[in-house]
Amino acid sequence: MATLKVDGETRYHRPDILLFFILPLLMAVIASALGASIDRDTFNVSISVFAIFSALLLNVQIALFGISQREWKYEGDELSDDLKKKKLEERRELLGELNTNISYLIVVSCLAVTAFLIFYVMKQTSSIETLISIWLYAHFFLTLLMVIKRAHALFQKEYEIT
Repeated sequence: MATLKVDGETRYHRPDILLFFILPLLMAVIASALGASIDRDTFNVSISVFAIFSALLLNVQIALFGISQREWKYEGDELSDDLKKKKLEERRELLGELNTNISYLIVVSCLAVTAFLIFYVMKQTSSIETLISIWLYAHFFLTLLMVIKRAHALFQKEYEIT
């Protein structure tokens, strides 16, 4: 949630709240109203999908830690060194946001695995399970897109560094 705040302020960015929380809920409500339902086999597959994603995201987080530990060599030129210090600060801020988002996705994945396991064990599925499942998938997907966007920005900054 910290990455959804307006820069330098304590309030949240409303469009982000709408995009990451309300839009998935709206999608889930519409899908449920149109008669969408999820069967037990889908819950079984969902358990596997989210378990795999949590492991992959943990690996990405470890790889990003490696990037954060990279040493920067200063050249002694004050102007060049100041520029590198500024880029280092931008990189650290982006890494912090990316780490927060990935940690959040790992938690969402673990909660999703737990929810899908409960849904799978239950004998009969209901519309609330469908609603929760669609919300989880949509929310996870949108947050994953944000992580991909931030990772792309981070790697672009790495390529720019000389």
